[in-house]
Amino acid sequence: MEQVWITVCNRAVAAGWLILAIALLRLLWKRGSKQIRLLFWLPVALRLLFSDLPQSAFALIPSFWVVPQQIGMMQPPAIASGIPALDRLVNPALAQSLPARPYASANPIQIWLAVMIGGWICGVLLLSGYSLLSYVRLRLRVRDAVLVRHTGAKRPIAVYRSEKIAAPFVVGFFRPRVYVPSSLPESDYRYVLAHEAAHIRHQDHRIKGIAWLFMIFYWPFPLLWLGWFLFCKDLELACDERVIRQFDAGERCRYSEVLLEAGIPKNHGLPCPLAFGTGDVKARVKNVLCYRPPTFRAAVLAAGILFLLIVGFLTVPQEKITLPDYKDLLYVELRVLSESEDKSLTVEDADWNAQLLSAMTGARKTHRPSVNDAPSLKNLDGGSCTALTLRMTNGASFTYYLYAIDGRHYLERPYTGIYRTDADCHDLVGSYITDADGWLSISYSLYRLGPGGEIAQALSSVSRTQADVCRQIIDFYVQKKTGPASLTLELRRQLGDTSLQENDMHPGQPSRPQAVQTSYDREAVPIETLTHCYRLDRQTTGSGMVHSLYLYEADGTAYIQGDDPGAFLLNRSFYDTLGELFAAQS
Repeated sequence: MEQVWITVCNRAVAAGWLILAIALLRLLWKRGSKQIRLLFWLPVALRLLFSDLPQSAFALIPSFWVVPQQIGMMQPPAIASGIPALDRLVNPALAQSLPARPYASANPIQIWLAVMIGGWICGVLLLSGYSLLSYVRLRLRVRDAVLVRHTGAKRPIAVYRSEKIAAPFVVGFFRPRVYVPSSLPESDYRYVLAHEAAHIRHQDHRIKGIAWLFMIFYWPFPLLWLGWFLFCKDLELACDERVIRQFDAGERCRYSEVLLEAGIPKNHGLPCPLAFGTGDVKARVKNVLCYRPPTFRAAVLAAGILFLLIVGFLTVPQEKITLPDYKDLLYVELRVLSESEDKSLTVEDADWNAQLLSAMTGARKTHRPSVNDAPSLKNLDGGSCTALTLRMTNGASFTYYLYAIDGRHYLERPYTGIYRTDADCHDLVGSYITDADGWLSISYSLYRLGPGGEIAQALSSVSRTQADVCRQIIDFYVQKKTGPASLTLELRRQLGDTSLQENDMHPGQPSRPQAVQTSYDREAVPIETLTHCYRLDRQTTGSGMVHSLYLYEADGTAYIQGDDPGAFLLNRSFYDTLGELFAAQS
């Protein structure tokens, strides 16, 4: 549901830009045909219906995914409006007021998202209930109406007269009926029925009903309400123009008088009845009296404007992948992931790393969201992918997953986006993997320990998904122990890379940062004194080295420790995930 709400927000923001553009066009199109102007609202409906629209260099929307799909997991949360000044204003406030809390069950932004989703659903239900109740009340009000005639030759339309209404209107989605007040003079029937019949003939009663459904669904967004009122106004103006085309000057004057008489504000009890005399009566009368048939030039101009609206607002900006500066790149880690193997290699060849960044530069963002820590291997060509981790001199790291689906190549950055890339990047990495030596194969084992540290349950055959969980836990522990700047350095030591030296670096590369001093959250606990804990073993083929981590709970708080004198606070989700894995096996 969180993803649905984020999609709704982004569609509404994109539609808001389009509504502002149409509002400006309406000011410039005051004397033009209102029937043509009504067509400008078609792109708004398409914008609200679809997210997967083509990318274009001519897109006028600064950014479609203003609210990132992974904002609930971002540290810190941030928007991407496409307007740098707005981002600089909003994002620091978001980071300060809703900071991420790694050890909490949910981030503050996730709690606020849940509150907004609840409010949105309540609003949808309330508006739906109000619409239904108003419709039922209106039908009950006119249940004693008397059928007086049928109008229309091809499709007769039933006309009813009632003493309980004050203005004529159309009601009904599948079987529309026209209701007129008993006080309406017989001489005015012609004008009233011509207007209501024009609404029905052009399906306005259904178009407006569908538009109201959009408003129920997108009710929290003010710009869409602006669009709703302008659309309803244009709908009435366009209908007036269809009717008066068949009238002479005298009849148009009388039509305007009937408009004024029926234009007193009334409450029909229904949110959107197609009521004759509603809307901006002054503007409608002025439009009737000043009406000019549309010219060919106006039609061509309108077609051009509609084309620009479609190209500019029914496309999304081309977003290229964001990569770190090569000058700050320390080295690249390659990790091949498949159901049958998990092997890693560190690449310190500066020339090859430069080629890699160059090949990745052209990747363009797709509409597919990245909502997991890693892609699911079962959906990928060959059931495998390659993780590319860029380690920077300031200790930061950026991980991208390179894979293919149906012959198309993609780069995925978890919780940021999925980017389409060409075969050059895939071929460059593939050739290096084939030719490189020094691969280290990694395997994992999971155990549930009982009293005295005895093994109570084992997961010796770890699946790909379970291996990803193990990797995340180890990365978490090493970051806590050594700081992010030395993450890979420490892992390579654990993997038995005895050739690694503190100042060993590729020529031309900056020296590696030093590890920070460890600050434990509590003293280590003897494992044999625990009644329950989990053990994670990581074994490296070649070195024969096994590194063990222990995860346990004390005083309602989860901890992790290795062969060290201290323990660290553990992200609770890791501990609960291991419990679910063992529970699923048993």
